[in-house]
Parts: sequence; C-alpha cells; structure tokens
Amino acid sequence: MVAERHQGETKTEKKKPVSIDAEPTDLDFYKDMEKRSFSSEVVFSDIGQISLKNTLFYPEGGGQLSDTGVIAWSGKESQVVEVHKVGDVVVHRLEGETPPVGTQISGTVDDERRSGLSRHHTATHLVGAAARKILGPHVWQAGASKYVDRARLDITHHRRLTRDVIDNLESMVNQLIVEDHPVTTGFHSREDADRKYGNTLYQGGAPNYREVRVVEIPGVDVQACAGTHVTSTSKLEAVKVLRTERIQDGVERIEFSAGPDAIKAAQRERALLEETAEELGVPLDQAPSAAQKFVKEWKELRNRVSSLEKELASLKSSDLEGEKIGNLTFYAQNQGETDFAEVQKLVRKITSEKDTVAAMGCSKGDSGTVILAKSDSVNLDCGEILKKALSTVGGSGGGKESYAQGACPENKLSAALSEIRDLVS
Repeated sequence: MVAERHQGETKTEKKKPVSIDAEPTDLDFYKDMEKRSFSSEVVFSDIGQISLKNTLFYPEGGGQLSDTGVIAWSGKESQVVEVHKVGDVVVHRLEGETPPVGTQISGTVDDERRSGLSRHHTATHLVGAAARKILGPHVWQAGASKYVDRARLDITHHRRLTRDVIDNLESMVNQLIVEDHPVTTGFHSREDADRKYGNTLYQGGAPNYREVRVVEIPGVDVQACAGTHVTSTSKLEAVKVLRTERIQDGVERIEFSAGPDAIKAAQRERALLEETAEELGVPLDQAPSAAQKFVKEWKELRNRVSSLEKELASLKSSDLEGEKIGNLTFYAQNQGETDFAEVQKLVRKITSEKDTVAAMGCSKGDSGTVILAKSDSVNLDCGEILKKALSTVGGSGGGKESYAQGACPENKLSAALSEIRDLVS
C-alpha cells in the first residue's frame, strides 16, 4: 500500500549477506537502553563488516534507523556506519579496518543519534495513543518511520485532520509528557501477550516470533515493539506537530518532532511569523488579518490587471489592419519587446473572430518568439506552416493545427512573418 511505500529513507548500501555463520547476537540494547559503551568479541568478520558476541548497536528495523558509532581495538578504530540483522545475527558495517574473528573490541554508540531515535520512537507511541483517544478506536497504524530529528506516523482515518484536531492531539501528547509516565519493556510469549493485551497490541503488524517484546506506557499505550525508547515520557520534553497530509484514501500522515528538535521547530515557526509580520509592517498578533487583507487586495489587483490586459489586446487588435487572402483575414506584426503573455492574449483576441489567422512576433534581447494561430473555421495546419517558415530563417517550432509557437533570432522575426504569409496564401 502507499503507506508502506512512504516508509524509510532511500540510501545506497552494501549488499547484505543472506546468512551469517555465527551464533545469535546477544542484544544488550534491550537490557539497558541508556547504556552507550560496551565490550565484546568479534565472532564473524568479512571485508567491511563484522558480527559481535554481544552488542549495544541497534539494527535498523520497525521503521527505526540503525545506531552508528565507533569500535576500537589494539589502538585501532573504525566507524560503525550501519547496522542490520541477518536472522538472529547483528551485522555491523564498518568504515576503516576490519578486526578479525576473536578480536576483543570496545564499542561506543553515538549518543546524540540514539537519543534522538529513542525520543522519536516513544513519541510515535504517544501520538498514536492520542489519535485513538481523540478520533476513535478505528484509528490504526498504517506505517511509521523514526529519524533522529523527527518521526512520521500514518494512521487510518476517514477525513482530513482539522486544525482543532491537530491542536488537541499536540496538547494531549504534551500533557502526557508533563505527567511523566514510565515507559516499560518486557518479553512475553506470543500466547501470553495475545491473552493479556489482545489484537490491538500489534499496531505495527503481528510479528512472526514465539516471543514478543512489549512496550507499555501504563494507562496510555501498549504495543508489540522491537525499537529503542526513553524510560519515561518526561524525557521527551515536548512534541511539536510539523505537518499533516493525506497520502492515500483513508490514510493520514502526521509528521512531528520531539525534544530539542520540537523546540527548534517551534522557534523556526516563530521566526517565520515575526519575519512575515515585519514585512507586512504590523505587530505579530495582527499578521494573520494583515495577510488576509494583502491577499484580498492582491487578488483584486490581479483581476484588474487581467481586465486591463484584455482591454489592451482588444485595442491592439482593432488597430491592426488585416490582409484579405481568399476567404480569410491574415494579421501579422512584430510586437518587439512585448511580454509574451500579452502577445498570446492579442492572438487569442484576433482568432476569436471567424476566418482569421494571426502571426505575431515578440523578442527578448537577441531571441525572438513567433506565435501562429487560427480561428476554428480556417482549414490550415499552424504547426506545419510555422515549422516550415522558421526553418528558412534558422529557427524551429511547431504545434497543433490551431496553435503553434517557435523561436528564431530576433533579427529574423520580420522574415519569418513574411514567410508565414507566403505559406498561408
């Protein structure tokens, strides 16, 4: 579905192996999600990638990007640039030297990246819970992606989210943050999890495992989830909804930021509002009404300009003298450095009359443009005529039977119009 296609960020990466000949990796990041440094042993090594006996590096999955960081051994150091799972084995992709099997290493997870990802994963759970509370139990997670500085949640809902709904959702999430609810995690057998929590546990899809990791914010939300999280809602600090959009029929996307990124987003919005108010020359609280007045006046002026342009085209067409060629009247003139849109309107005005053909030129610097059009009653192919005429003066063009346009050097415009006249006759 569309929601699934919208997940994740495109990136180029080394082809991942189908299988790894190693024991399952001990996932230390589940034992202590706030720990960032650890020691381990290399149990699999290939050029640019290793597996460890145990790791704190979280592998990409469940819509959450992987950890990055550093591993060090014997005075050497390599960057961990991407982490993924192959079966039950965690594979670390490296930039730098690759330590051999049996090497004792120390690893350090990038704290800023992990903390950002964890905040936005927990925030996703809160936003989903608030959406179900406000909109109703029909709301279901259709997709989710968590990044360092933001997250997005796709939910099932039958109509666009209004400003009131978005404000209520944001307020509810921030109230839950202030209330400082604990975020607990634990493993359950699939049977026990189903019996205790029911089907709503699987907002992100039912896992194909006998054991289920459950992330619970008591009284607020409970989900089967393999991602990293903060230990209490207060550690999110704040959540700011950035935007919403409908990505397919019945699916609404909510994009938001948490923690320092939410504060930065609010500050950016404030700066934009202050800049807008300054440009409008009004206090900040008067900016919306001033903007409305400005847009209204702009629309009125735009309509007036359009009306004047039509009047100008009418006056110009009445000043032009047409040449009778058989049963039709032929109009041709080089308008010089006249706005192209104005010339188009003049051509449309002329060819609105029966049995007329109009060939008009205009220029900008050394470049010339030619328009050829006809009324519906005239049996000519403007596209073919213009193509032939411009080819004789070093230009090119074409179009449909009723309308065509092309380009030639500015000093060849008069010759092009003369050639068109000969072809029409």
